[in-house]
This record gives sequence, C-alpha cells and structure tokens, in this order.
Amino acid sequence: MPLLVFRPRLYDNTAENLQFRHLCEELKRRISISEQHNKPELCLFVGNFNFAEKEYDAFLIKRNGIILIEFKNYGGKITITNNAWKVEYEGQTGTIKGGSGNKTPLEQARLNRNAFIRNMVDSMTLTEDQAKKIASLVVFNHDSEIENNLRFNIQTWLNVCDNRSFYGTIESIVNKDFDFSANDLRRIADQIVLDEDYLVEEYSDMDFFETWNNPILLNEYSQLLKGEIPFSPEPDPFMEIIEEEESTHISHDGDVNDTFDRNLVESNVSPIISLYVQQIMSSALPGATFTIQDCEEHKPKVEFDIDQKYLIRVTAEPTEENISNLSIFIRKNVFSDKDSMYWTFGDQISTIKAYVKENESNQTHQARRTHTMLPPWLDSYIYNNLHALYDPRYKRFEFNDDLNEEEAKIYLGTYFPRSYAESFLIFDNLFSNTKYRTAIEQREKFVVFSIGSGSGGDIMGLLVAMDKHIKSEIPVSIISLDINPNSLELQKYVINRLKNISERKIELTQFTERITGRVTFDKYASNAFPDKAIDFLLFSKVGCELHAKGLFSDSNVYYDLLNSFKTKISEVGVVAMIDVTTKADGNEFMPTILNRGTSRFTATHHEFSTLLPISCNKFENNCSHPCFCQQEIYVSHCKKINDISKICYRIVAHTALCDKVLNYKDCKYIITPSKLSDMNPEAYCSYSLSNIEETDAFNINI
Repeated sequence: MPLLVFRPRLYDNTAENLQFRHLCEELKRRISISEQHNKPELCLFVGNFNFAEKEYDAFLIKRNGIILIEFKNYGGKITITNNAWKVEYEGQTGTIKGGSGNKTPLEQARLNRNAFIRNMVDSMTLTEDQAKKIASLVVFNHDSEIENNLRFNIQTWLNVCDNRSFYGTIESIVNKDFDFSANDLRRIADQIVLDEDYLVEEYSDMDFFETWNNPILLNEYSQLLKGEIPFSPEPDPFMEIIEEEESTHISHDGDVNDTFDRNLVESNVSPIISLYVQQIMSSALPGATFTIQDCEEHKPKVEFDIDQKYLIRVTAEPTEENISNLSIFIRKNVFSDKDSMYWTFGDQISTIKAYVKENESNQTHQARRTHTMLPPWLDSYIYNNLHALYDPRYKRFEFNDDLNEEEAKIYLGTYFPRSYAESFLIFDNLFSNTKYRTAIEQREKFVVFSIGSGSGGDIMGLLVAMDKHIKSEIPVSIISLDINPNSLELQKYVINRLKNISERKIELTQFTERITGRVTFDKYASNAFPDKAIDFLLFSKVGCELHAKGLFSDSNVYYDLLNSFKTKISEVGVVAMIDVTTKADGNEFMPTILNRGTSRFTATHHEFSTLLPISCNKFENNCSHPCFCQQEIYVSHCKKINDISKICYRIVAHTALCDKVLNYKDCKYIITPSKLSDMNPEAYCSYSLSNIEETDAFNINI
C-alpha cells in the first residue's frame, strides 16, 4: 500500500509535531505489511493544513474512507459526554477544550467537518451523499482509558482513540459507499491543494510519487485499485508513453516542432494558448492533430453546449480508450461525434447553443462573467518559477506593509490570483463595450497608476484584459507604488514575464514609499503626472488598510483619492476602486464607506460620474443611501478550483465619457447577487425597486 504524506508547514507546538511523527511512523510500519498482499491500496496522510477557512491537525483518505483528525495532548482517564470532556491523570482533573474559545472537542470537530463538507459539495469534488460519510477522529497523544458516552448518532461520525489504537481505529472506519480510485484521491487532493513541495519524503513512497504525478500512470493504478486489470508486483509503467513525453515537442529555444505545424489554430488564439494545448495533446494522445476555436469570436458547430472560451477539436477516432486517456489527462468531460473528440477550457462564458438559426437574433448580451482562471503561462510561472505558495491566512494578510520574502510568496500564491481575477473580469466587461473601447483606442499611449500595488495582481488582470481586447500597437506605461520591496520584486518578475510574450510594449516604473494619508496622494498627483495623463488609476484593496490605520479619520480615503487625482484623469480614463466587504472598524462595512465617499465626490464634482455600477450613475445625484454592494468572483489555478473572492467596487470616469458609453433603461438593478436567493430587497438598488425587469448593475453591456 503506497503511503504519501504531506505537511504544508510545521505545527506551532512541539507536542503536535511529535504526535504527527509518531502517527506517520505507525502508518508506514503497518501499511508496509500490505505490500505482501495481491491487492494494491493507497493512503494519503496530510498534516497541519488550512482548508475552507479552518485549521485541521490532519486528514487521511483511503480507498474506503475520508477521516478528519484532531490531535489532543492529553492522557489518563478520559470521560466524554456531549457537553463536556473531562480528564483525570495522577490525581489531577481538568477539562479538555476544542481549539480557541470555550468549545468542546465535539463542537470543534462538528464545525470543522461541516466546513469541509460544504467546500467539497460546493466545489463538486464530492456529492452531497458522499460528503455526509466523512468521518472525524480525535486522537489523544498519551495512553488513555476512554469512557465514551457520546450519543449514538454522534458516534456514527465522531471517533475517539489514543496513539496506541490509531491504526486499528482508522482501519475500522470504512464506508461501503466509498470506493475511491487513485484518480479520485488525486482529485480530492487537488481540491485541498497539496503541492509536491509539501511532500514529507521520509514517510512517503517515493517510487509511487512518480505515478502520482503522471495522469496516465495514475489511471493504470486506478484500474488496479478497482480490480479492472490484474495486479502484478511490477505493473507495466507505460514506458513508451513516458519516452514519448520526454521527447518533448518544444525545443530548448522554445520553438515548436513539426507536429504543431500540422495543427490548425485560429489566428486570434494566442501562441501561449496554442502551446498549452500542444503540451496536453503530445502527452495524452501523441500524434493526434487538433484545432483551437475561440468560442466568443465564432459560434462552434457542435451538438453540445459550450460554456468556456476555447473549444479543442481532436481529429482522432473517438474510441473508448482515446476518450478515456484524454479525459483522465485533462480531468474534464470529453465530447465526441463520429470522427472527432472535443474538450473545452478557459474563461467561463454564458452557454453557447449549437446551430443558431439564421432568423434568431444574436443581439442579446451575455451575462457578466464571475469566473475565470489564471492563464496557463502565468499559473506555471508563479508557482513553478517563483515558488508561490497557496496558504490562506486572512488575519495575517490584513496588512501587507511588512511581508518578508516567504510571506510575499504566500501572498503571491494565494491572494495575487484573486486580485488578478477581480481586475481581469472588471476590465474584460469594460473593454467588451464597443463605445468605451473605441474611445480609449484613440490614445497614443496608456498610463496606468496602481496605488498599493503589492505583487501586481490588479495590474496583471488589466494587462491581460487589454491584450485580449485592445490593439497591441498602443504601448502602456505602468507606475506602481507600494511600500514592500519583496512584493515589488515579485511584481517586476511577473510583469517582465508578460513583456517577453506580449506584442504590446510595456514599461514599468516602481516607487517604494509608505502612504501616510492624503499628503501622499497629493505628492504623486503633483509630481508624477501631468494633467489628464492617467488612463487607469487602480486602487485595489488598499483603502481598507489605510482606513483601518486611521490615516483618513477626518475624511474618507476614497473621496480624498478622487479629489487628489481629479485633474490627472484623462478624458477617457477610469478610476477603479476595489475593496473587501468586511467591517472596517467594527461598526461599518467597507462597501458603505466606499459608496459614501464616492457619492460625495461626484455630488460636488459634476464633471465626474460613476460608470459602474450603472444604478449609481442613474441615481447618484439624488442618492443619500451608502448601500452595501457585494460581488463574488471565482478564480481557478493549479492550487485551487473556484477560489472565491467577495469584493465591492466603483468605477469613476468623466461624465462626458459615461454619457457616451452608458445606455441604461428603467430596470430593477441587482447590486448584491448573493442576496437574490432569499428574496432580500437589499439585493437591489433601493431607488430601482419599483421596476419589474431585473438587470445586473455591474454589466456595462446591457
């Protein structure tokens, strides 16, 4: 039975580190016995990881069970009831707590399990029925005499033992509804974001790890687990496939070989996308030819619905074997007709129906996107080249002035993708508007100023959207301001990487300086830019930090930002203010602070108006309601599928531009989509409630 052990980081105390080592040694010792059997198994053991905004001591997954594990550094006589966990040792008595606060271990286990289940179901990693079968286990570090008086319905999912009986307990925790393949285990591991850097080689089967990282080999092992092919102590490792994969299609200088030349790729598909697909195809189905189609530009003639940007048509016989190989490799559904196979990837788009009738109108506007993915080249670069780490720790990253080198890499791997997605989806929507795009393409050069830019997720999102929509002949000059040198260094690497592959000329100037209030805004407005020079002023999730520090206590950070730079915004320029939706000071939410400051500015400076949300443009002259707006953005990358970001934002521009671009009608404007499900009137702009037809207030293309 191969054992793979992962641990993203050491535990915070010695007892937990020692307990983890003890359990790993026990697992390795006991599991090695199974190698004598003629049925392969696989066990994953993960220590000290954060998931679904909870901290877990450990997690174990095997073919017939999923177990969440909590460590407790106690021993002696332990009495357990639903309401209290008591310990008696050497004449001393005490109460066993469950994490922070005054929770019992039962309450702690229930909260962690419920969060884990919700995430698994929401991400569609497990079905709801499967997720309900997840077990929990509390393990005491010292020899214990356990009197378990928990109710029977609790004991069906919550187990208790000490180190001595750990292996026997996990062996007995099985569920007949679970029969995971190796591919299933890999899929679950990917959702939890297990990076190979987290692998603990001391306890792991390193020979098997090669199989774990190869989709085709892993598929063979899945067949072994399922009993679909006979077990052999030395299973065929598909050496021909490995050799084919090692003789890569890309030469050392980055050129593509003749195989690529035989494939047809639409001219508007970027070389990066083409190379990405070529990599997949050369490994999954060597020798097969393919075409790539941008589904936003041309509606595909296929008999199934498309909901992603790129459609890949593979010209190969759609046999069960070929479909299986391709599906396993890309971990997605594969469609087929009589002579081809198809798969899709890329940004989410509203579903495209096949064979649109000629007499049907194609003028309906697609829904605004809320899902995207890191571009493959960017995904690979930040995680493989820059060694970014995914480790959500919200409290640590509330303030980012003093990030050390390691923390900057955690921010890059965790929060950079979210900032990228927020910015990309905002500007993808904006640039899709023909009137706006026509206006800004009159500029000879774009000037971008990002305040509190960090590692540059907001900048990168803008640039990628720009490359998608705006002609590449227009160069862009980026001015970036942040206090943290480690973040700025990573930002420089990322932008330089884009410079090497983009046809657009990109210049980057960085300033390292702490923002100390409006005086800093005024300084850069006066010294760094001539009048009407800035086309894109980015202010992404820095307002909350500045507000929390009390640097704008006598005013409003967003009002002061707009007031300082009002003469510097070009006639076609926009100010994009993005922020979190949490409470700023225990009393007021950031969206209300953002809306109040912005509305006060536009009410006193009529040359400016709100571009998005549209409801603010329509009603802001008479609005006195600093409402709560929230948008949910999802981003997928190699470490996390559909990582969620909840934000608020306002886009401000010159009134003349807003009047030219917007073409709104009387609608009930949706400002917080998440509140629609329970018919909450706060889902809508309060000034539009009298209307019947509903529309997205943040979609400029209505």
